[in-house]
Amino acid sequence: METSEAESASATEPRAAPPEIEHLLARAMPVAEAVARRNGASRARAAEIAQSVLIDIWQEWRANPEAFNASRPLAALVAPRVRGTMINHHVASDRRIRRDGMFLSLHHALVSEGQHPDEGAVTHVLWQLVGRALADAPKASREVFLLVEHDNATYDQVARARGITPATARVHYHKAIVSLRAALGHNPALLT
Repeated sequence: METSEAESASATEPRAAPPEIEHLLARAMPVAEAVARRNGASRARAAEIAQSVLIDIWQEWRANPEAFNASRPLAALVAPRVRGTMINHHVASDRRIRRDGMFLSLHHALVSEGQHPDEGAVTHVLWQLVGRALADAPKASREVFLLVEHDNATYDQVARARGITPATARVHYHKAIVSLRAALGHNPALLT
C-alpha cells in the first residue's frame, strides 16, 4: 500500500497541541515558578526551572497523547518535576565542585614536579586519564558519564538526548563511576 507525499509529510511534522494542553502549559508556568521560588530558587533560576518543566510536560504529552491525563491537579503535575529539576541542578553543581577539586589536585601535582601547565593543558591531561580509566566501562556508561561530566548535562538532558529515562541515565552514570573507582583504586586524583 502506497502513501501519498502529503500523508508521509504529515506523519513526520510536529503535532499541534490541542487547546487543553496549551491552556495547561499556560497555567503551569506560574505554578512551576512559584514552587521553585518556595524551594529557594532565585527568580531567574525559577524561570529556567519552569521552562524545563513545561518542556517535560510537553514531551510527556507528545510521547503518548492518549495516556496523558491533562485533568490531574496542576500541583501534582508540576511540583514533582520542579523538585526533580532542582535536585538535578544541585547534583550537577556538586559534580562541578568535585571536578574542580580533581583539577586542582592534578595541577598542584604537576607544579610540584616543576611543571607550570596552563589550565587547558591540565584539563587535557585530566580528561585523557579519565578516558583511560573508563576504557573498560560499558559504552553507554562512558557516553553518559562524558555528557554529564564533560558537557555539564543533567540526567534529564542526557535522557532526552539518548532517548532513555533519567533513571536509566543515572544507572549508566553510576556504572561509569564504579568502573572509574575500580580503575583508580585508592587514587581518585588519577595521579599514579
